Amino acid sequence: MPKQPAGFLSYARFDDDYEEGRLTQLRQRLQGEIRIQAGWQEFTIFQDRADIHWGEEWKARLEDAIRNVTFFIPVVTPLYFRSDACREELGQFLTKVENPNQRSFIFPIYYVDATAINDAAERARDPLAAALANRQLADWRELRFESLTTPRVSRALADLAAQVLDAFTKRTKDQENGKPSATENHRADSQVEPRYSKPPSQLADRENPRIRKITEQYATLFKEERFYFFSTIPDTKLSNAYSNYAPKALLHAETPLCLVDNSVWGSGKSGCLLTDAALYYKNDFEPGAMIRLEDIKTAAPSGVGPWKVLRVNSTLKLEFNQASQASLALFALMINDIRAALTGGDASSR
Repeated sequence: MPKQPAGFLSYARFDDDYEEGRLTQLRQRLQGEIRIQAGWQEFTIFQDRADIHWGEEWKARLEDAIRNVTFFIPVVTPLYFRSDACREELGQFLTKVENPNQRSFIFPIYYVDATAINDAAERARDPLAAALANRQLADWRELRFESLTTPRVSRALADLAAQVLDAFTKRTKDQENGKPSATENHRADSQVEPRYSKPPSQLADRENPRIRKITEQYATLFKEERFYFFSTIPDTKLSNAYSNYAPKALLHAETPLCLVDNSVWGSGKSGCLLTDAALYYKNDFEPGAMIRLEDIKTAAPSGVGPWKVLRVNSTLKLEFNQASQASLALFALMINDIRAALTGGDASSR
């Protein structure tokens, strides 16, 4: 039977190479400390260097590992937030953590000073950095200069292992007793959940104030509850959209402008998500898909009665069965105005 890792070490490979495998050793020590404290015969912290062999479908293996792990341990450094692999791993696990039925926890190790964590403006622009800063970080910025076998480092490892096990034990007891699971290890002094916005590296490339202005103008015209704009998008619906059909919107830190909930029960698991970069959509009983905003040529309402659709470029069909014909027509106008703004044309007058 293939081993199923219970933990996942997320780190920038250069950081481990530069420190001559110290992060690998830290993973081994933490893995052993958890086993000793828990009395478990087996416990594995997954690490790509140790558990993925050359030539295997490494991305599929990584995704499978993240789906199966309970503990996610990101080693936070400046390079962590510049690594596409690290951002993808963190984004996938954050989506998993949103599910209250999952026994999933994030325990960041703050290893090297990072502006993305320390600076409030940077955190506001990078949702993944904000998500980590919003949790209790184990501060290893000074400990990284000591041997992993010194008493101080050994105590720090023992403390981290105890935190991991305490959280796991409490969540397990709550679920066995039918209680709602307590909030995963967020910082007690944080009052605001991180919003999904653009990281600094993407601001200059994608910022288009006309798109936001157009969306803001249209937001005042929609009266149906199925259409949500900006900060009024419910967190649960947005999380379901990310996990069911728009994971790349979270991975690339795109700004959500409008969410249309086409699900029967109002879960947000189907419908469409308009961001500042793309239109993501999922019809019932179909996989999710997307189209970049610059690739949209036309958007037109179609269908009658309960079978209403938005046709994009004549070939793509987005279902709007839960929306009124008037709202569908208004949404099509908004998409066409955004397309015009991107191509330098004139938006329709309202």
